[in-house]
Amino acid sequence: IAVGLNTDEESKGGKFSCKIRAISSKRSRAVYSSGCNCGYSNRVRIVNGSPTGVNQYVFMAGLVDSVSRSIVCGATLISNKYVITAAHCIRNLNVANTAVVLGEHDTSTDTQATILVRTRSFKSYPYYNADSKKYDIALIELNTAVTFNNNIGPACLPFTSANWELTGQVVTVLGWGTTEYGGPRSSVLLQTNLNIVDIQQCQDTLEGDIDSYTQYCTIAQNTDSCQFDSGGPLVWINPNTNRYQIVGLISYGRGCAFGYPAVNTRLAPFLQWILDNTTGENFCAL
Repeated sequence: IAVGLNTDEESKGGKFSCKIRAISSKRSRAVYSSGCNCGYSNRVRIVNGSPTGVNQYVFMAGLVDSVSRSIVCGATLISNKYVITAAHCIRNLNVANTAVVLGEHDTSTDTQATILVRTRSFKSYPYYNADSKKYDIALIELNTAVTFNNNIGPACLPFTSANWELTGQVVTVLGWGTTEYGGPRSSVLLQTNLNIVDIQQCQDTLEGDIDSYTQYCTIAQNTDSCQFDSGGPLVWINPNTNRYQIVGLISYGRGCAFGYPAVNTRLAPFLQWILDNTTGENFCAL
């Protein structure tokens, strides 16, 4: 806590006193712990991507628009009542007509692993800017809590690696988006690996203002995230735990695999905001 006293420049100084008193909240705050299970995988086309194993990424979710009856964005399960996605994904959606699909792999078939959960509320980051596309993150509260199992479970949030430098690291992006710019959507969940690149290199290439604190840039040859992949996760395997952490969210790009870096929301700076807006939740921090 920083306390300051502003005075007139001609003041001779003086003293002041204050009292700090802790006030208990009537609401229980969200917490995170390591005594939990997250980021596990059933290991077994994003542009030039490869199909994932069936329910390989148990935390992968999709936002379903009940009007178009299709997955319009990706999302990630982070607790039994919340998913996170990109703020721009919910701009044209409303709670009453939106659901979250979990345990999905192939949208053209039905399986017992797949569930569809109605949404209760949306909350975008308060400083989200649709023009600059910064702070592109949103929380979605589910109408009913989900039960974790072998096919559905939370991603690890990056509490343990929040201050790590990931430039040069490889992340995996996931989605049911188009397999080329303006092309058809994939019915099967696809994955591809991208490299996190230097922000200055990204700024020079895109000739735009990229925020090194809240954004990541990713690129790889002939592969990329694409339309309708937005909001989906950038996942990274923490070498200390061998578990998947979600370190970012797909935000925007210039075409798909056109040789330009894609810009993604970096998750670590928003962890406190997530805790502050998910009262009573427990998050996993392996």
